[in-house]
Amino acid sequence: MGTVSASVAVLATEKKLISQESEIDLQQVLKFVEIIHGRMPVTEIIKARLKDNIGTVAFGACAHTQVVDLVRIEIARRLPNSDKRVDYLEGIQTR
Repeated sequence: MGTVSASVAVLATEKKLISQESEIDLQQVLKFVEIIHGRMPVTEIIKARLKDNIGTVAFGACAHTQVVDLVRIEIARRLPNSDKRVDYLEGIQTR
């Protein structure tokens, strides 16, 4: 059985939603989570994950409609040139 590695990035667009102390505590508990403030670089993330991973790659998007659409478009654009199995899950925030 092979080794499975995973990376998780959490985007916090509103810095007011979480205090710096809470963020540090959260990162200590969830060491595999990277909190990134600002606009998510969707294209770069998808491109890098498809390039770096071996075998199956899974993407999940639960965000505003425009973000989910962008994730779906970027994955679909790269599927014809990928030799990997790609799983995609989405949830759309309507409010």
